[in-house]
Amino acid sequence: MLFSERKRIGVRDSLQIEEMDDRLRNRIWSAFYQEVWLLISEDYYQSPDCSHAVADALWAEFFAMPIDESPIRKLTGGWDSTLAALRAAYMELPWHRVYDFCEFVLASIADEWFNVDRCWFAEALNRALSEEQAGYRIVGDEVTDILQPEQIEAIEQAAMQASSLGGVWDHLNSALVHLSDREQPDYDNSVKESISAVGGLAQLIIGDDHSTLGQALGVIEEHVRIHPCLKIAFDKLYGYSCDEDHVRHGSFRSSDVAATEARFMLVACSAFVSYLIDKSTEAGIDLAERASPEDTE
Repeated sequence: MLFSERKRIGVRDSLQIEEMDDRLRNRIWSAFYQEVWLLISEDYYQSPDCSHAVADALWAEFFAMPIDESPIRKLTGGWDSTLAALRAAYMELPWHRVYDFCEFVLASIADEWFNVDRCWFAEALNRALSEEQAGYRIVGDEVTDILQPEQIEAIEQAAMQASSLGGVWDHLNSALVHLSDREQPDYDNSVKESISAVGGLAQLIIGDDHSTLGQALGVIEEHVRIHPCLKIAFDKLYGYSCDEDHVRHGSFRSSDVAATEARFMLVACSAFVSYLIDKSTEAGIDLAERASPEDTE
């Protein structure tokens, strides 16, 4: 991989942050249709006042369209044509307004749409968000970031700093790829690659490409000034990666590693990579010079 290709790891694109593809947009609409719309439309035959209130709220309050233009209020219109008009308006929303739509529906269910179970809708939304690797989740009635801007910056900063340290960059990139795979996310190997990025960097610092991270951390203070507490903390994280059903060693046994743990490890290892690179620079260590030639081509 060329140096120029290693400069940036696209965290925002990989995890659908500040964007939304058609698959995710469609799945959110399907969740709304199955868990909300079908219930209130069936209720229409029993309680038209309630169903009209729901349709009116979406039409006039969220989409801000003239209420007298709502098909359900016209003699020539009806429930299906109202749905079609709402769906057309929804499909034109910018990505962030789709999340506003989710929050509006969730809040409305909690307040007045008594026939709809808010939990079912929230669960359907979170399932879609998780499986499509969106950077957001439903917490209460709100759409919440699962990665804060500073966490994204930590990953991207580490990638920039490690761009001339091929193996380290490759491990960080692989960790993100495993984490963000929308068909088959591999959280075990994401954790493995995250900790391997730190291990590869530690090998460069101490000049021993055969040492494990645990061994390297034992002697790393001979080469760079590192706070003892940070060394202990990362030694424990390394222990976690070894103990979690032997994740680091590529065991075929299933583990309990989930997206939450994999994201945490990627952020933590990225921050530690940047920290060690900065400390190496302060110590006058040329890490790029120590990296193998094939890693930097």
